[in-house]
Amino acid sequence: MTSVRTGFIIRLIAGLAIAAPVVFRFATTELAHVRPSHARINLAQTIPARPGITQAGLEPAGNPGSLMQAFASRPSELLWSGMAPLAARGGDTIENVRLAAEAVDFAAVHPREIFSFNDIVGRRCEERGYRPGLMYSNGELVTGIGGGICILSTLLYNGALETGLKIVERHPHSGPVSYAPPGRDAAVSFGWADMRFKNNTDNLLLIRTKAQGDELVVAFYGTKQPDRGVEIVSADYEEIPYKIFEKEDETVPKGEVVVKQEARPGFAVTTIRLIRQDGKLVSREVISRDAILPRHKIVLAPPKEQPISDRSSTPEIVRPQETVSQPDAAPVTENNTPR
Repeated sequence: MTSVRTGFIIRLIAGLAIAAPVVFRFATTELAHVRPSHARINLAQTIPARPGITQAGLEPAGNPGSLMQAFASRPSELLWSGMAPLAARGGDTIENVRLAAEAVDFAAVHPREIFSFNDIVGRRCEERGYRPGLMYSNGELVTGIGGGICILSTLLYNGALETGLKIVERHPHSGPVSYAPPGRDAAVSFGWADMRFKNNTDNLLLIRTKAQGDELVVAFYGTKQPDRGVEIVSADYEEIPYKIFEKEDETVPKGEVVVKQEARPGFAVTTIRLIRQDGKLVSREVISRDAILPRHKIVLAPPKEQPISDRSSTPEIVRPQETVSQPDAAPVTENNTPR
């Protein structure tokens, strides 16, 4: 028994000796951003490692140090990084994104393994700290527990797209979003819609995610394939115009209107991924064809005064030899009728 325990301790120390410098390297790596729109982020910002690395999947049970050896045995580089601003999202949404990012941070995806957003993040509920936030339901913005975490799933989806990973499952939102180009969003809903991609390379993939302050940062680390380029293009784009709906609301003062929902046009678009090796096109893949309904503008207005008819309660008087024509009824505007 003593020899078995001694052997375990020796293997554990050896594994930690290998893991420590690699974990430090990934924990302090600068998150350089690949798109000009991300230039405003502080490139010197670092993401500290959180405690409990084994809980994040970096250390497979019963095999201490093997995963870190895989990273240490070959150079690991920044493959992709992206950022989404959170400043205008509100405290509850930012907290939802932070919780989800904390769950994903340090996720490792082995070769031919499938990354599942719902499996890693888990159920979004109040018991786990998630708060009410905005989300889409049948094309209309509503409030629901965990609203806002699709910002994270969308960034992860774009990371998988632009690094050439195989997309296994992706769902668009039922309305347009502001944090992704048309055709590049990824909606998630626990038990219904997942965002999954497969590591179709021969190398280990490490994912870092962090929501700090007013920014969400996502970075993919692994082994670059020399002279390989990935390009995402849009085709057959068509904008779908929105409409304006007016609803009567007794709380709105006379002579005023309140905008309940801002408008955003819908669209139809095809997303295509081109992969080049040594400058030659080796793959052209249609990733998705989306047709997203517009988010209509909803305006609240005070109830309209009903026309007074003096003929409804009193008998009509018709004089002899006179013909009285009944006037046309005044038009009635129902709720949800386009104006």
